[in-house]
Amino acid sequence: MAQAQNLARNIVNLPGEATSVGGSDGNIVLMGQVEARGGTVTVAGGGTITLNAVSIDVSGMEARGAQDGGAVRIGGDWNGEGPMLRAENLSVDGRSVIRADAAGTGHGGSVVLWSDGRTDFAGTISARGGGVGGDGGMAEVSGRRLLAYTGAADLRAVAGRTGDLLLDPYNITISNGPNTGPGNDSIINATTLENQLETASVTISTRGGGTQAGDITVAVPLAWDANTLTLLAAGSVNVDAVMTAGGTAKLAVLTENGALNVRGGRVDFTSTDNGLSINGDAYTIITALGEAGSATGTDLQGIDGRPGGFYALGADLDASATAGWNGGAGFAPIGGGAAEFTGKFDGLGHVISGLTIQRPDQSNVGLFGTAARAAIGNVGLINAQVAGNEQVGTLVGRFFNSTLRNAHASGSVSGNFFVGGLVGFAFSDSTIRAAWSDVATSGGEAAGGIAGGAINAFVSEVLSTGSTSGSAHLGGIVGLVDSSTIADAHASGTVSGTSRLGGLLGGAYNAAIINSYASGRVHGQSDTGGLVGVDASRLIASSYWNTETSGIAASASQGGVGKTTAELQKAATFADWSLDNVGGQDAVWRIYEGYTAPLLKVFLTPAVVDVTGQGSAVYDGTAQLAGVSYALRGGLSAGPVKGGLIGRTDAGTYAIGMDGLYSGQLGYDLIGGTVGSLTITPRPLVITADDITRIYGDGNPALTYAITEGSLVADEALRGALFTSARGDSDVGRYAIGAGTLTAGPNYAVLFRGGTLTITPRALTVTYTADMASRIYGDAGPALGGNVAVGGLLDGDALSGTAVWHSDATDLSGVGRYGVTGSGLSAGGNYVLNTVQAAGNATALTIAKRAITVVADDQFRVYGDANPQLGYSVIHGGLVNGDTLHGALATDANVRSDVGQYVIDAGALSAGENYDLTIGNGVLRIAPRPLTIVYGADAAERIYGDANPLLSGDVTVIGLANGDRLSGTADWTSDAGIRSDVGQFRVTGAGLDAGANYSVTQLQADGNDRALTVNKRVLYVAADDGIRLEGAGIPPLGYTITAAIW
Repeated sequence: MAQAQNLARNIVNLPGEATSVGGSDGNIVLMGQVEARGGTVTVAGGGTITLNAVSIDVSGMEARGAQDGGAVRIGGDWNGEGPMLRAENLSVDGRSVIRADAAGTGHGGSVVLWSDGRTDFAGTISARGGGVGGDGGMAEVSGRRLLAYTGAADLRAVAGRTGDLLLDPYNITISNGPNTGPGNDSIINATTLENQLETASVTISTRGGGTQAGDITVAVPLAWDANTLTLLAAGSVNVDAVMTAGGTAKLAVLTENGALNVRGGRVDFTSTDNGLSINGDAYTIITALGEAGSATGTDLQGIDGRPGGFYALGADLDASATAGWNGGAGFAPIGGGAAEFTGKFDGLGHVISGLTIQRPDQSNVGLFGTAARAAIGNVGLINAQVAGNEQVGTLVGRFFNSTLRNAHASGSVSGNFFVGGLVGFAFSDSTIRAAWSDVATSGGEAAGGIAGGAINAFVSEVLSTGSTSGSAHLGGIVGLVDSSTIADAHASGTVSGTSRLGGLLGGAYNAAIINSYASGRVHGQSDTGGLVGVDASRLIASSYWNTETSGIAASASQGGVGKTTAELQKAATFADWSLDNVGGQDAVWRIYEGYTAPLLKVFLTPAVVDVTGQGSAVYDGTAQLAGVSYALRGGLSAGPVKGGLIGRTDAGTYAIGMDGLYSGQLGYDLIGGTVGSLTITPRPLVITADDITRIYGDGNPALTYAITEGSLVADEALRGALFTSARGDSDVGRYAIGAGTLTAGPNYAVLFRGGTLTITPRALTVTYTADMASRIYGDAGPALGGNVAVGGLLDGDALSGTAVWHSDATDLSGVGRYGVTGSGLSAGGNYVLNTVQAAGNATALTIAKRAITVVADDQFRVYGDANPQLGYSVIHGGLVNGDTLHGALATDANVRSDVGQYVIDAGALSAGENYDLTIGNGVLRIAPRPLTIVYGADAAERIYGDANPLLSGDVTVIGLANGDRLSGTADWTSDAGIRSDVGQFRVTGAGLDAGANYSVTQLQADGNDRALTVNKRVLYVAADDGIRLEGAGIPPLGYTITAAIW
């Protein structure tokens, strides 16, 4: 052990160093301030590891055995008991693994992690059974005050029973939230728990302490399919969400000082292999309606066959089929015959809908006919239709020495005597608690919204919203009460009948009525009260009725105190009640001041309101929230929440809580969570003083201003007045206008921009009247003059200076009328000279046009040519100031105009507005155009003696214009006759002309003089034969032309 101790010291306060301590079948005890981060403590052979310290941080522990696993004790022993020193706080991080596994056929070991304060566990525990046999081990992770469990424990066994894990703090909530809650409330994450149930049975145990009752609350859905979940509460187990047990899962509930309250959730069992025990009693799980006449004890109707057992609903049931059972009589009441129901029935938050019981001749009628020494709770009936004779209720007809809690019903019930919305007749130490009814109740005598009659019974925390009618002894809660206590009750339904009827109770005999109120309408003929019809009670304490909604005035009731609606919405009215006006307090009632009368908290689901946002807004005269909103913690729907967060109006910084939100009965107990913030900044406002003026010697005008940036809200206005130092006799000058007493109030951030009061000189009028004058354009100006008139001069002041006249016309000014202006006179500094020019001054100088004469030059051109540039000559007057004529002369002649004479006129020629222009016309003469026609004869020939052939040729024309054409036909002739000798002869062309617009020259081409050739004719001559005698002379020789070609 010495070696073990030395090695153990090596892991203390040495983070990150993996050091081993080995021992065989021994024990290791570490004491003092222990921090075992990063190291491992190991003992083999099933020994024990014990860590005793005030504050412990753990990384790794192993206590494995050759057969059974060992024992690990960190911070304390089981349940914090025994002599072992208990840790004040304990932390196990996510890297930590604590093993107490068995080998072979051994059982898993035991691991305990304990602290008297807070325990944070994020590591892993393994205490598995042996691989061949043996059960899983046991583990406890507890913090007496606070537990944050996010780790895992593996307590499985291959061939044995799964082990158990115990989690043990004060109050604990199973939710999806963080691992710790407010104060000493612990939170176990639902997913963590579901994962844990896969490897071990889990016991969640609480113990009361401080302000904690030791309650366990299931706030979010939870589902598991194996192992047992045990909820062991020092207080109550509250199921506010759906728990679903499937597969082989089992549930065990134990409440030491409280009860199983299934308030807003339910417990579903989906398998026949599921199991349930409550406070040690095994319950039969009912998931079926059964058939008419069933006595099996395994379905709802069959409970009547075994009325002494313990039963729980594992699912909602549709009982609408009962309308056709037993010839229309419907469901047979459980315990309605000779055998009373004496067992326990827990609905686990489920409802039975559509139940029909129609037995008007039978007494003791309800889902349970007679319940004696029985316990019924956590169940609801939806749209139940129940009728009987006497002792008739939707849930129980005759209720003897029994308990009903956390129950509700809707629908209708009727009978003749002792008829109640839930219970017909409760007596002999019976208790009805935490129950509400929305049932239309109709009974001849003794009818009430909760119970028809209550004798020697205790009725508390009950609510009825349904109507009650009958003849006598009718009450919104109970019709007839004797020797009983009615506490913390509220009825809001209408009560109507003949006599002895009240908003809460019909008749109260030797009864105690405590902290209750009624708000329903009451209609009766006699003995009618807003709270109690006939008051023979021994005590009515702090109980009220609503004088406005009941129709019963304050002086007309026999018991209780009448209050108005407004008074019933004030917490001060209920000073003696267990009343919560802020949310989340341990009280019976909840009131939303100014919004609701008291609401029973047992029917409200706690809901934390988290207000978030850091809003900012600018003051606008309205209540603002600007980015501040709320949500209900845990994902609860905001549907039942009424009202809204209260915005703020004035500038400032505000904390925004849940004020302004409220809920109705069956809604939420709203609890303030996080708080938002809202800053309303002053509204920017720029006020600018108006600049104003006055004349020297006058009084100051009203000082005014304008809002030049921003605006005032609604009907708000500025207050106060501006200020200036200027007085009535102040000199001409500028004087500042300041804010003075002007203000917009604290909701505005005002920027003031000052103005100026300007005292101006007094006006003095001098009128100049110019003499009329004239000149010709371009000439020098004449001498100007005129006269002066003065008006407004005060105190004998005189003008100074000399009148001077000038015109705005210059030597270059054009023709027109020009002003002549007078000036040169002035007055003193307290005057402003108002110089006026007489009306005629604007046209006092006239500039006339200058005369000029221009003659157009004569022009000549040939037909077909373009017109020449048309020129002109100035023959009188002249241009001045560098002016020029512009534009052009004009003539009607154009390029196609015929030969002749045409006028040249002024056209667009102009000298401008400053001249009087005269233009003389000229003449444009158009002469014929030269035209040459050249005849070119074609070469031709013939034989001498023949007639001339047809002659032809080409004509060449030079000088045609404007697309003109020649007239006539070309004619070709020759001077060669038929007898002309062989040779070359002229061919002459003629016959064409061009008209008057042309001067035509006709020419013969050079070849025309030899264009015709006369060729020789061929002649054949044969000499005639002659004869002469010898010696004779030669006779005449003759010939014969034998052929000729013509």
